[in-house]
Amino acid sequence: MAHKIAEAAGFFGILLLGFVIGLTSFRKKSKEHSRIRNAAIGIMIVFFCLLLGSCTSEHDFSVGEQQLEVMGYHDIHETGYAWFCCDDNDDFETGFKAVSAKGDTVAGCFCSTLTKGVTIRFK
Repeated sequence: MAHKIAEAAGFFGILLLGFVIGLTSFRKKSKEHSRIRNAAIGIMIVFFCLLLGSCTSEHDFSVGEQQLEVMGYHDIHETGYAWFCCDDNDDFETGFKAVSAKGDTVAGCFCSTLTKGVTIRFK
Protein backbone atom coordinates (compact mmCIF):
# COMPACT_ATOMS: atom_id res chain seq x y z
CA MET A 1 0.00 0.00 0.00
CA ALA A 2 2.76 2.46 0.92
CA HIS A 3 4.61 1.85 -2.33
CA LYS A 4 1.38 2.43 -4.26
CA ILE A 5 0.93 5.73 -2.44
CA ALA A 6 4.54 6.60 -3.24
CA GLU A 7 4.00 5.76 -6.91
CA ALA A 8 0.87 7.91 -7.05
CA ALA A 9 2.61 10.78 -5.27
CA GLY A 10 5.60 10.48 -7.61
CA PHE A 11 3.29 10.55 -10.63
CA PHE A 12 1.46 13.58 -9.22
CA GLY A 13 4.80 15.24 -8.53
CA ILE A 14 5.97 14.70 -12.09
CA LEU A 15 2.71 16.18 -13.41
CA LEU A 16 3.05 19.17 -11.10
CA LEU A 17 6.66 19.67 -12.08
CA GLY A 18 5.75 19.49 -15.78
CA PHE A 19 2.98 22.03 -15.22
CA VAL A 20 5.30 24.46 -13.44
CA ILE A 21 8.03 24.12 -16.06
CA GLY A 22 5.48 24.49 -18.87
CA LEU A 23 3.90 27.50 -17.23
CA THR A 24 7.20 29.27 -16.81
CA SER A 25 8.50 28.41 -20.29
CA PHE A 26 5.63 30.15 -22.14
CA ARG A 27 6.12 33.45 -20.40
CA LYS A 28 8.91 35.90 -20.73
CA LYS A 29 11.70 34.46 -18.65
CA SER A 30 12.67 36.46 -15.64
CA LYS A 31 14.61 35.78 -12.51
CA GLU A 32 11.39 35.38 -10.54
CA HIS A 33 10.10 32.63 -12.83
CA SER A 34 13.43 30.85 -12.70
CA ARG A 35 13.36 30.96 -8.92
CA ILE A 36 9.84 29.57 -8.84
CA ARG A 37 10.77 26.74 -11.20
CA ASN A 38 13.95 25.93 -9.27
CA ALA A 39 12.04 25.98 -5.97
CA ALA A 40 9.41 23.62 -7.39
CA ILE A 41 12.08 21.23 -8.64
CA GLY A 42 13.83 21.31 -5.27
CA ILE A 43 10.61 20.66 -3.37
CA MET A 44 9.75 17.72 -5.62
CA ILE A 45 13.21 16.15 -5.15
CA VAL A 46 12.95 16.42 -1.36
CA PHE A 47 9.37 15.09 -1.41
CA PHE A 48 10.36 12.10 -3.57
CA CYS A 49 13.31 11.22 -1.29
CA LEU A 50 11.09 11.37 1.78
CA LEU A 51 8.56 9.07 0.14
CA LEU A 52 11.19 6.49 -0.69
CA GLY A 53 12.46 6.53 2.86
CA SER A 54 8.96 5.99 4.20
CA CYS A 55 8.62 2.66 2.36
CA THR A 56 11.12 0.94 4.64
CA SER A 57 10.53 -0.08 8.23
CA GLU A 58 12.95 -0.07 11.17
CA HIS A 59 10.67 -2.50 13.00
CA ASP A 60 10.74 -4.93 10.06
CA PHE A 61 14.52 -4.78 9.94
CA SER A 62 14.91 -5.55 13.65
CA VAL A 63 12.40 -8.44 13.48
CA GLY A 64 13.95 -9.80 10.27
CA GLU A 65 17.45 -9.44 11.69
CA GLN A 66 16.47 -11.56 14.70
CA GLN A 67 14.98 -14.21 12.39
CA LEU A 68 18.14 -14.32 10.27
CA GLU A 69 20.36 -14.63 13.37
CA VAL A 70 18.29 -17.63 14.52
CA MET A 71 18.87 -19.16 11.06
CA GLY A 72 22.66 -18.74 11.47
CA TYR A 73 23.28 -15.53 9.49
CA HIS A 74 25.53 -12.79 10.85
CA ASP A 75 26.92 -9.35 9.82
CA ILE A 76 23.42 -8.29 8.77
CA HIS A 77 23.24 -4.79 7.26
CA GLU A 78 20.27 -2.79 6.02
CA THR A 79 20.56 -1.64 2.40
CA GLY A 80 17.47 0.60 2.28
CA TYR A 81 14.45 0.34 0.04
CA ALA A 82 14.42 -2.91 -1.96
CA TRP A 83 13.09 -2.24 -5.46
CA PHE A 84 10.93 -5.03 -6.95
CA CYS A 85 11.85 -7.53 -4.22
CA CYS A 86 8.50 -7.99 -2.51
CA ASP A 87 4.99 -8.80 -3.68
CA ASP A 88 2.62 -6.07 -4.87
CA ASN A 89 0.52 -6.60 -1.74
CA ASP A 90 3.40 -5.75 0.62
CA ASP A 91 3.53 -2.25 2.10
CA PHE A 92 7.16 -2.20 3.25
CA GLU A 93 10.28 -3.47 1.47
CA THR A 94 13.53 -3.23 3.41
CA GLY A 95 16.68 -4.64 1.81
CA PHE A 96 19.51 -6.39 3.62
CA LYS A 97 22.87 -8.10 3.11
CA ALA A 98 24.15 -10.83 5.41
CA VAL A 99 26.75 -13.57 5.69
CA SER A 100 25.53 -17.15 5.95
CA ALA A 101 26.93 -19.79 8.31
CA LYS A 102 28.95 -21.15 5.35
CA GLY A 103 30.49 -17.71 4.75
CA ASP A 104 28.50 -16.83 1.63
CA THR A 105 27.24 -13.26 1.24
CA VAL A 106 23.51 -13.17 0.59
CA ALA A 107 21.10 -10.35 -0.22
CA GLY A 108 17.38 -10.10 0.16
CA CYS A 109 14.57 -8.12 1.68
CA PHE A 110 12.12 -8.05 4.55
CA CYS A 111 8.56 -7.71 3.29
CA SER A 112 5.52 -6.83 5.36
CA THR A 113 2.10 -5.23 5.45
CA LEU A 114 0.27 -3.63 8.30
CA THR A 115 -1.69 -6.85 8.95
CA LYS A 116 0.96 -9.59 8.68
CA GLY A 117 4.39 -10.35 10.03
CA VAL A 118 7.73 -10.03 8.31
CA THR A 119 8.56 -12.30 5.38
CA ILE A 120 12.19 -12.83 4.34
CA ARG A 121 12.93 -13.10 0.63
CA PHE A 122 16.35 -13.88 -0.79
CA LYS A 123 17.52 -12.58 -4.16
